[in-house]
Amino acid sequence: MLLLGFLLIAFLLGIVTLSLLPGVFLMGLGVIFFVMALLKSRAPATYEMPPRTTLAYGALLLVVGLLWASLSVQTVLAGYALAVVLVFFGLVFLAYTRIRPVSK
Repeated sequence: MLLLGFLLIAFLLGIVTLSLLPGVFLMGLGVIFFVMALLKSRAPATYEMPPRTTLAYGALLLVVGLLWASLSVQTVLAGYALAVVLVFFGLVFLAYTRIRPVSK
């Protein structure tokens, strides 16, 4: 509940975009699983999942969340790069049509 509350506040304040929300959520779950594994190793219970398994799930969630977030950022950056390239080629085209050499 705390993780969802923090994500909602970050989204509403504009800190996290909609495309980053799943990645940040998965990274937050990974951190929660890491903390659970640490607490389970201090006082293990026989009916619970072993701490090593919880730690492995936490690492998996953290890595998948990090990959998701980085892919989202790379997609946004690729969009900006494409826009810059299109503007550049548009300016080159306009300049070429204006300063075209005149044949005599």
